[in-house]
Amino acid sequence: MTRLLGSLPLALDQAGAYILETKCGFAEYGALFQTHRDHLLQRRIGERIPTDHPDSVTTTFRLNFEQVRQCDAAAADLLRLCAYLAPDAIAEEILTEGASFLGPTLSPVAADAFLLNQAIEEVRAFSLLRRDPKEKMLSLHRLVQAVLQDEMEEAEKQHRTKRLVCAINAVFPHVRHDEHHVWPQCERLLPHALLIGQSIERYQITDEQAGRLSFEVASYLRDRGRYAEAIRWYQQALWIREQQLGPGHADIAHPLNNLANLYQELGRYEDAEPLYQRALHICEQQLGPGHADVAHPLNNLVPPGRNS
Repeated sequence: MTRLLGSLPLALDQAGAYILETKCGFAEYGALFQTHRDHLLQRRIGERIPTDHPDSVTTTFRLNFEQVRQCDAAAADLLRLCAYLAPDAIAEEILTEGASFLGPTLSPVAADAFLLNQAIEEVRAFSLLRRDPKEKMLSLHRLVQAVLQDEMEEAEKQHRTKRLVCAINAVFPHVRHDEHHVWPQCERLLPHALLIGQSIERYQITDEQAGRLSFEVASYLRDRGRYAEAIRWYQQALWIREQQLGPGHADIAHPLNNLANLYQELGRYEDAEPLYQRALHICEQQLGPGHADVAHPLNNLVPPGRNS
């Protein structure tokens, strides 16, 4: 149960009361929570069995958040933004180095260490956010995230997602093959990039920042041997570039080659060959057959052991 709800006493109390009242088991409650989270979080506790927490989880969080909003608009905006990041380890550099992308309310606060500290402390005062000063990490409870997400309209969710794509992209390193010194920072940011990547796909975000982030995440996953994930991210990067520039643009050849190279490394020559063919055709059409960039897809068209 704590794995599902964390260690939040209010949520555990509510779950226990529901189980006692309905006589369902822990496993059944867990399954119900996955499909009826909103109703369970909004349910008042103790209508039949007295508890120390008579209000619902949703009501309690809403009241706390409303107090934060009235005290400090930037602090409330910070909390809303954190609702769309991986909750356990939110790297503060996403806020500080990506400050210019966070909107008119939060941007000037995130860019000023003193003001950001004030905003974080405002949220911490209501036990909605935790801070690890040594690791420069923030964290918040998953149920706080759930309530905040459920409060937002779809248009606002999409708007905040686009801001986070830009902020995470601003701090995600450029990944060159086997340059291991960037790995720790990539790993620190990876949970947030993977989460926001789902929203890139969901909302069909096709701006330059989304394309660059997708490509760098793919390159890092490839270096770490996470090939299935890398393929999906390279495909996403390619799709975004195609939407931006058109399928025949010269800049399409680079992500095509990277995806084809990965297929070839995995021995999937039948998947790699059409991508190399397409990259070769684009380079010849856009750059001319004698251009140096034509050599790469041409050299890879016949993989080792296949030229006989």
